[in-house]
Amino acid sequence: MTAQAISYYDEKGQGRAYLSADAIGYTDENGRERAAMDARGVWYYDENGRARAAMDSKGMRYADETGTPRAQLGAVDTVDQATGKMSLYPAGVALFDEAGKKVWQAPQ
Repeated sequence: MTAQAISYYDEKGQGRAYLSADAIGYTDENGRERAAMDARGVWYYDENGRARAAMDSKGMRYADETGTPRAQLGAVDTVDQATGKMSLYPAGVALFDEAGKKVWQAPQ
């Protein structure tokens, strides 16, 4: 016996969960994907289909209910205060306000 994937369907015949050789996921009663994991990372989506949390090779990110970034852990854009040059710091933390503006980060 061979199989490409295993899927779960609810009593209405709606696909709700799947497991394949390279991915796993869950959909809600409206058919919207709510959680997924594959070789690229892990994602959680809200009831409107917006990515709210993600973890991948760049780190972890969290967004609020409007989709605005609120926190990031891992690869963080930093600005050299002396030169103004932007670079990607591989192990940082950043917090954002409700408008998505960075309000705090480490390293500075």
